[in-house]
Amino acid sequence: MLTLNKKIIITMLSIIFILVPILTFAIVNPTSEFYVNDYANILSNETESYIIKVNESLYSQTESQVVVVTVQDLGEKNIEEYATELFRTYGIGDKNKDNGLLILLALEERKIRVEVGYGLEGILPDAKTGRIQDEYIIPYLKNNNWDEGIKNGFNAFINIISKEYNVEVGADEVEDTANSGLLNSPILPFIFIGTPILGNIIGKKLKDLEKNQKITVSAIYIIITTIIMILLFKEFALIFIFSVLNILGLYSGMSSSSGGRGGPPYDRYNDRWNDNDFSGGSSGGGGSSGGGGSTRSF
Repeated sequence: MLTLNKKIIITMLSIIFILVPILTFAIVNPTSEFYVNDYANILSNETESYIIKVNESLYSQTESQVVVVTVQDLGEKNIEEYATELFRTYGIGDKNKDNGLLILLALEERKIRVEVGYGLEGILPDAKTGRIQDEYIIPYLKNNNWDEGIKNGFNAFINIISKEYNVEVGADEVEDTANSGLLNSPILPFIFIGTPILGNIIGKKLKDLEKNQKITVSAIYIIITTIIMILLFKEFALIFIFSVLNILGLYSGMSSSSGGRGGPPYDRYNDRWNDNDFSGGSSGGGGSSGGGGSTRSF
């Protein structure tokens, strides 16, 4: 009798040890549509139909798949673990090519994860998937615009994959939210006005330095501001315009006279204003679960 009870206890414990990991993870099952699984109920029927239609075309030509999953919460699991398990359970992409991609959005945690199969890691490394999220998805999700955010990101990945396989799948062109937001922003005129003014102010600060110091500091300033412009604007024309305005402002600041007729010039060698000399200052010169993935919060 005692032996029988021990067997029952051991059997029950074994069942518990097997079931607990499964129950605690509790990932969502794929829906009948497979390509889009909107468990958070945030996507429109039009967006879901679009994702399914484009995926069917992509899969028929490449056997690659881009699956979208939204969940209300992650059930106390981190999004990386959840996405990896989801990717493997769903079997996204071709088994041999491992060319699937998962877009997972967790509503309560306000996080989004892109999981990439090894077969796509060459064209979609972690840094690139992260940049796509930052530019094409996050700006929409921050405003709770789920449809546009998911669709825009989905299109970005679809376009890259379809170009790699040299196929056409009928995906919409991606809207560059990083540029469009700034181009339509009311602060853009202030940036146009402020760029040469800032350059002029910096130039005036530099005009009393030695020539070599002017060149060095001016070059550092131009490099830093150009990098900022590249990060803000993706269009070469805008970057060029702002760079020209910046350099003109800097040059005009360094070329401006130190004093003029209205007051005495500053003597930088004696660190004082020269009250006996009203002839004006001198001008200065100028210078010029797969294979990988990325997670973002919104």
